[in-house]
Amino acid sequence: MTDIEKSSSPETGKSEQKTIPTAEADNALNFLRREEEHGVIEDIDEKKLLRKIDRMTIPLMFACYGLQHLDKTLINYANVMGLRSDTGTTANQFSYLVLAFYVSYCACEIPQGYLMQQFPTAKYLGVQVVLWGI
Repeated sequence: MTDIEKSSSPETGKSEQKTIPTAEADNALNFLRREEEHGVIEDIDEKKLLRKIDRMTIPLMFACYGLQHLDKTLINYANVMGLRSDTGTTANQFSYLVLAFYVSYCACEIPQGYLMQQFPTAKYLGVQVVLWGI
């Protein structure tokens, strides 16, 4: 069994149909298929929906990225406030510590994004929070 999805091409503006095999259908498509059997799916203004989603997600993303930037820069402020002298590290050791942080951050960012798409987001983030606390 296959489903037909209607989409419009941005270049031509014409509506085209493509077929999605049932094996490749995600939970959202399965939900829509079930709801179509019980009632009529209303046409919605996609631009209005997109703006509503953007109004909710963009401020949250901005706050997360701001906190992430603050977290990365606080180690330098801690160095200025005496972290290096309190821990007895040399300037080279501190530089290697910061380098290890940034390299590990860059190396783990891509797999994290991939895994978050493969698993349910709520459960994945819950597991990540627990693992971060261990």
